[in-house]
Amino acid sequence: MRHALIVIGLALMINATTSVGGGSGQPLDDPGKFSCEKWNSVRQTDRSPTNAFTEAVTAWVQGYFAGSADLAFLFVTRVPAGVQDDLRAGFVRMTTFQKADGIPKGLDDYCAEHPRDLMTMAAKRLLRKSYSVDQP
Repeated sequence: MRHALIVIGLALMINATTSVGGGSGQPLDDPGKFSCEKWNSVRQTDRSPTNAFTEAVTAWVQGYFAGSADLAFLFVTRVPAGVQDDLRAGFVRMTTFQKADGIPKGLDDYCAEHPRDLMTMAAKRLLRKSYSVDQP
């Protein structure tokens, strides 16, 4: 499990600098600048998964997840078999989580409890949750 944490940690550090554009007439060029408080505010007035802000943040989180998974699987052959199994199982859970409204629902739940956290932290926590990695 220690190796899985190292691989996921590397993936999270590299993906923390990712950026994307779009959303509610306001550029989403750095999701790290958006707090859960902003997410909560937008979602209070429009909980539709198709509003521009929700779509932009969801797409960014999907990219964050995909980049992390790609990076993890670059290292999968360098870790013990049990860790490989853990990574594969986490990938399946992460893929399932991304379907339907899993990401917006996950962000709603997380951000309700952590309004001051930034989207990068929320994405990291959702990723760790899908890989069943204990919170620090």
